[in-house]
Amino acid sequence: SSDLRETILEDLKRELDYRQEASNQQAITRWAETDSFLIVPEVIDRLSTDKVLVTHWQEGDHWNVVREAWGKKQKRSLANGMLRFFLNGLFVRGMMQADWHTGNFRFRRNGDHAQLLLYDFGCMVQQTNDERLALARLIRATVDRSESPWPLLLKLGFNREYLEPLADKLPALCRVMF
Repeated sequence: SSDLRETILEDLKRELDYRQEASNQQAITRWAETDSFLIVPEVIDRLSTDKVLVTHWQEGDHWNVVREAWGKKQKRSLANGMLRFFLNGLFVRGMMQADWHTGNFRFRRNGDHAQLLLYDFGCMVQQTNDERLALARLIRATVDRSESPWPLLLKLGFNREYLEPLADKLPALCRVMF
């Protein structure tokens, strides 16, 4: 459909906007300055252009190494740190790297402590305060069944037309998600 095509083209344009990616990366770098779990390669502004983004290279373990060679305490430290990073991004910072796959992360260990090395900041999600509050309310409403998920999902940007056929199933669907 033309809507899908337009969405894909908009996402591709955002992904290839290297000035914006550098800005996103610098924002996450400021975050990393306050969180020793995060490592973000430094952008080299003088070498970066509209068509290329240059950063300092940072080494780290690939996910396969983590799975096969890291100890239980290190993996637990990594899992806790990634969860904290995700929730902090969603609810505190209002920004989150939205392209989570093993190619965009590397991992380091320092004794039993893990660190997350982040790459690729072309696809970021940024939420308004209203969206963050709606998501928090949606999770709470799902847990304690205090309100309908319908208006909260609409505040989060879900399309009314697509949600309507699922209206009676939304509470159960939210329980599965949360």
